[in-house]
Amino acid sequence: MGVMACCRRGCDGIMCHDYSVETGYVCYECKAELEDTNPTCVQDVKDFMDTEKENNRYQDEDGFSLSKMFGEEV
Repeated sequence: MGVMACCRRGCDGIMCHDYSVETGYVCYECKAELEDTNPTCVQDVKDFMDTEKENNRYQDEDGFSLSKMFGEEV
């Protein structure tokens, strides 16, 4: 299996297992957030995938952070 990146705009999630023909791959975090929105149709899911993910694991206020990625104290 290759590295499958999440198709949600702004998401840095990789190694995604969940896939939909309509929307592509989705990571665990985005899927959990999507489930909380209680989508009722495919368009709801497409609209969600087009929203910007706010909390990327390796981002801070200045952008990408290696320290955050490797769990180092800054």
